[in-house]
Amino acid sequence: MPKMIQVKVSLADTEQEAIDLAVRDWPNGGMAFPKGGYSQSEDFEIMAKMVEGKHFKNRVLTTADLDKHVSICSTSSISDSTRSMSTM
Repeated sequence: MPKMIQVKVSLADTEQEAIDLAVRDWPNGGMAFPKGGYSQSEDFEIMAKMVEGKHFKNRVLTTADLDKHVSICSTSSISDSTRSMSTM
């Protein structure tokens, strides 16, 4: 049976750079709450200012070594790779 997995990735030369890029370019990726009730761009701008790198943990894969993570996904089952990636 086919399975689908969605992986959000920020890739850079260093782990910290990947986190910084995610915070700067994709702050909503670090917002761990429903955003359906917010329709004004001003609301998102205010919330984006509160997002920090720590908010991306277990939500977005930030890495300097994409090959390491690709090998985890290709050699594990979906549930195993999700569990492994959430601990990184």
